[in-house]
Amino acid sequence: MPDWKKIVTKNSEAELRTLTADGQFQVKGPLIILKGLPTQDPGQAGQLWEYIDAQNLHYLKVSAG
Repeated sequence: MPDWKKIVTKNSEAELRTLTADGQFQVKGPLIILKGLPTQDPGQAGQLWEYIDAQNLHYLKVSAG
């Protein structure tokens, strides 16, 4: 694991390649972009995926496994 840190300040942009959280994790903001999510339920409990409905609306879902 790298020994460097980058502080993300208000009104700045950041891109994370990986993120590990143990416990509670909270993200706030008017625009949050998650790239590379599968568009079908991956079947692994807790994994995020993107659901696109018939009206082309996008939803973030959490797999039940």
